[in-house]
This record gives sequence, C-alpha cells and structure tokens, in this order.
Amino acid sequence: MKMPWRQWSWPDRAAVGLIALAFVAVLAVGLISRGPMIGDEVTHYYLLMTQAKQFPVPTVIAEIPLAGGRSETRGYPHVFLWHYAGAALVKLTGGGLALVQVYQALFWLQFLVVAWLFARREPGMDEWTALVTLAVLASMPMCLLLAVAFYQDIPAAAQILTSFFFLRRRQMWLSVLFMCLGLSIKETSFVVLPLYAVCMVL
Repeated sequence: MKMPWRQWSWPDRAAVGLIALAFVAVLAVGLISRGPMIGDEVTHYYLLMTQAKQFPVPTVIAEIPLAGGRSETRGYPHVFLWHYAGAALVKLTGGGLALVQVYQALFWLQFLVVAWLFARREPGMDEWTALVTLAVLASMPMCLLLAVAFYQDIPAAAQILTSFFFLRRRQMWLSVLFMCLGLSIKETSFVVLPLYAVCMVL
C-alpha cells in the first residue's frame, strides 16, 4: 500500500522537489534558447528534423540550413535511436524545436528519478543519503549542460542507469531492454557491457 504524500519523510519530499526544480530549470533554459549552437548538437538536431521529413524511412544524413538559403549535407553513420524516436514525435505532432527540447528534458527527468530510486532502495542507504546523491547528480555542471544541449549522453545514461536499477531488482528482461535502448542511443555505451555482464552473472 502506497503512503500518502503527507506521510512521506522530509528527505523524500525534498528529493521530489529537487527533481522537479532540476527538470523545470533545464526545460526552461532549453525553451528560451534560439536553437542548437554547440558543436555536434547542430548535427543531432537537424538529423532528427531531416529524419522527420523522411519518416519512416531511416536516414543518417542531416540537411543543415546555412545563411543565404544554402544547406550543408552532413553524414552521421552511428546508432540513431534518439534521432528516430524524436523524429517520430515531430512527425506525429507537427512540433519543432520546443518539442525536441521537451523530448530531451524528459530523459533528464528519467535519469534523476531512477538515480533517486536506485539510491533510495539500495540496502544500507537512508533517505538523507539518497537525497545527497540526487543533489550531487542534479547539480553537476556537465550533467546540466548535456541535459539542455542535444547530445545523447544523458539519454543513454538514463537507459543504462535504468537497466542497472532493474538488474539490481532481478528483473532481467526489463534490464536487458533498457540496456539495448542505451546501446541504440549512443554507441560508446558499449563500454559498460563487460561490467554489465559481470553484474548479471553475480
């Protein structure tokens, strides 16, 4: 039976508030931005938008508009689930930059919620330790930057963390599912596979 909100401990209430604050702050910064500006996030955004135009046919080609009406064609021969799933949302709703920013921020929300639940439910951890763990992750400058910019690090990390969360709870099929999602979002996620295999055996 679930406890009503009024019976939650103060550290748990603070954690929920911190998650909400971190999510809203990242989303607000993203929504007031004029568009992708940092390095490869330009490629990622326009690959997503190009994919939306060609959906459901997959593509790894980004058509990037330039000043004067010209465009640059840029290839991205890597895993692209983030781009394809985002393109499906854009195609379905007719959204644009704001929708993609919400889409990216939802991965940040997933990362924070799972990190808190992971720490909260780990044996030997109390509510205050879980809150401190969450506060560290939610305030790291690199995490905040990558939650706003259209890079796949936070989306992939969210899936990997979720995978380990379910692995710790011995829900193997859900764990494998989220690990596969992580591998399909960013190919450097493959570096965790040896550790994942060891943890699964243990």
